[in-house]
This record gives sequence, structure tokens and C-alpha cells, in this order.
Amino acid sequence: FTALLADAEKTLGPEHRTTMTILGNLGASQSLAGQPDAAEATLTRRDEVFARRYARDWRSRLNNLVSLSAIKNQRGKFQEGLDLLDAALTTIPADAVFGAEWANALSWRGWFLRQLKQPEAAEMQYRALVTRFVEAFGEGDVQLARYRMRLAGSLVDQRKFAEAKPLLDKAIPELVAAYGEDHF
Repeated sequence: FTALLADAEKTLGPEHRTTMTILGNLGASQSLAGQPDAAEATLTRRDEVFARRYARDWRSRLNNLVSLSAIKNQRGKFQEGLDLLDAALTTIPADAVFGAEWANALSWRGWFLRQLKQPEAAEMQYRALVTRFVEAFGEGDVQLARYRMRLAGSLVDQRKFAEAKPLLDKAIPELVAAYGEDHF
């Protein structure tokens, strides 16, 4: 991706949409290659351009900030990741339609709250996420099963086992049907 990025910057310019896509792919590959410092720098650069040039494209910016927060998670910087997501969620216009990008950001936000030992706040985040997801997409989506598992995890963190069990009873069969027995 590095050579492709250099070509795109030279041909299209450093802030062109295609260049931004390549930057995102480069950041993802750096993260997968175990280079979180490089990935963080790449995605931060991309976000600076998005904030300045493409502010109206809140979905792309939200996805980028979620990716950047995942790098923070990888590095154990949970508060920084949470702060990024809170900033990202403020970029969503009031009239925006709830979608997968938004759900992903809320799920990561719940994860960071759990890592920061705030299970009550994580529970509230996941409950709101599950409710919004059902309203937007209905039942039966495997992603909803994942979110129910995460809500159950926040309940287990608080020793609310009786509340977690029905969520697990509902989510586990859906996840096994989607991914197979060895997924767990």
C-alpha cells in the first residue's frame, strides 16, 4: 500500500478520496502486521483530512474514528479510544438514519466502558444499542446476537447472572447457526 499511496498522492493529490481510501487500507494493514504506532499515525492523518475536507461525510469519518479507536484498544489506551468514539458520535447529524457504522461505534464504546471497569455504563450503552438495532433492522441479524452477547457480558461483570442468561440463551443459538459450533 505504501507504493500505491505514493502514486495516488502524486497523481491525485494527498487529500483525494481515493488517497484517503488507500490511507485507510494502509492503516488496517499496519495494524494487522503488528505496527500499531504506524497504524495510529496513518489513521490520524486520514482523520485530519476527513475533518477538514469531508466533514459532511460523517459515515466515513465515523468509520475512520472507529478504526482509530480499535488501534487504541490494541495498545491498551482505553480512555483515549472512548474519547475518540465520543467525539465521533458527535459528528453524526441529528437527522441521520441509524446504520451499521453507528451501531459499530456504539458497540466499541460499550467495549471501552467495560475495559475501563464501568460495567453499569456499558450495560446502558449496550441496552440502547440493542434497542436501536432492533428498531432499525429487526430481529434475526447475527450482529444483533453479538450485541446481545456483549450486553450479557456487561451484566456478568456486575454479577447479574439471571439477567444475562436469557440474552445468552437467545444469542448463542443464532451465533452457532451463523458460525458453527467451533466459533465458541
